[in-house]
Amino acid sequence: MTTAIARIPGQAGLPYLGESRTLFGNPIRYAERHHAQYGAVVRTTFLGRPGVVLLSAEAQKYVMVDHATNFSWHAGYALGEDLFGDALFVIDDPDHAFQRKLMTPAFTARALAAYQPDMDAVTRDYVAPWSAQEAVDLYPFARAVTFRLSATLLAGLQPDFDQATFQRLFTRLLAGASEFVRRDIPGTKYSQALHARRELVPLLKRLIAQRREHPTQDALGLLVAARDETGQGLSEEHLVGLAITLIFAGFESTAGTLTWLLTELVQSPAWYARARAICTGDPDAPVTDGDVKQPVLDAMIDETLRLHPATPLIMRGAVADFPWQGYTISAGTQIFLIPGYTQRRPDYFADPNLFNPQRFLDGEEKAHPAAYVGFGGGSRSCIGSGIARREIKTVLQCILRRYDLTLVPGQNLAPRRFPLNRPTANVRVRLTPRQGE
Repeated sequence: MTTAIARIPGQAGLPYLGESRTLFGNPIRYAERHHAQYGAVVRTTFLGRPGVVLLSAEAQKYVMVDHATNFSWHAGYALGEDLFGDALFVIDDPDHAFQRKLMTPAFTARALAAYQPDMDAVTRDYVAPWSAQEAVDLYPFARAVTFRLSATLLAGLQPDFDQATFQRLFTRLLAGASEFVRRDIPGTKYSQALHARRELVPLLKRLIAQRREHPTQDALGLLVAARDETGQGLSEEHLVGLAITLIFAGFESTAGTLTWLLTELVQSPAWYARARAICTGDPDAPVTDGDVKQPVLDAMIDETLRLHPATPLIMRGAVADFPWQGYTISAGTQIFLIPGYTQRRPDYFADPNLFNPQRFLDGEEKAHPAAYVGFGGGSRSCIGSGIARREIKTVLQCILRRYDLTLVPGQNLAPRRFPLNRPTANVRVRLTPRQGE
């Protein structure tokens, strides 16, 4: 067994930057080329740090499930700490486990069912203007409706809150997160992100103060009221970071997944017809808890995430040496997983570039554990996966009960994969009202 990652095949790339731009710019193309040239274990350099890219289902299972405690989220995503603070995705245990435990009551099956009337009401409000339109852009719509849902259900923001300001600030925050030159240089995306954070913090602190005065049962309210065994609550800085996590994670990734699902459906006649048959009934009737408990719709979401994972690139930092395929990878190494590539490997999924939700109904993904990690894996799988699924299914029901969608031709539907996955175009569709059936 070799003892130095220098012996792992790969390349260092540019001075300091290493392969950062190619790795982040198009991680799937990077993985395709490097896997073909070097194999499933690839040496790289990322912002001056040694790194290893692992391109297999076995590696995803090892890092995310079987030996998760050997891999630090904080070391992997420390780059985002300056913008996101003590967000849930940049902290490790025991802090993460404690905070996740406090949040869990807001994400139980009972809580999700209780959210359904508000989900339905919000979605109907956002679909209502379509009655006066012949065509709509799906991605801006998805961002607006999922932001409102996230802000309402997770952070408890009232209907009169300034959504345009909040959404603009979160958009700038995200845009700056992927910048490698992290200097407050006026006019740069990173500088704009820093200024967005400075504007967000006092807004969120006021929201937290309101929760202290008037407790609520949404996720943020539970965190504000929570106390550990000594009676100590979370600090205001921790709460600000968590509030950013709740709103940000609850809308950007869900908006991309919703957009991709609709994009795939309008290009897949058989699956569109199947979704249309499920999403039927009185358009004026509410979408109920029973309406969203549809395994076929869940399979459609999973297949969308297989083809278009919200985060095609996953990062961790090794906290101890570990053996992998004849090498010893040392502590301090940046570890990269690329599920956007792994989930399209033909040795894991038949006809992998085809949108085929049937594979999840048949259990194809179980043949290679952790080949599919749409909502993460192990003890740190996405705590909000249940609410994200429910939001997407509610929106799908509201739309397809009312309209048939036809894709406007000539759009660039190529993925824009980083920092979060979305189509390059806004995905314009023509609307045809459904008649009583």
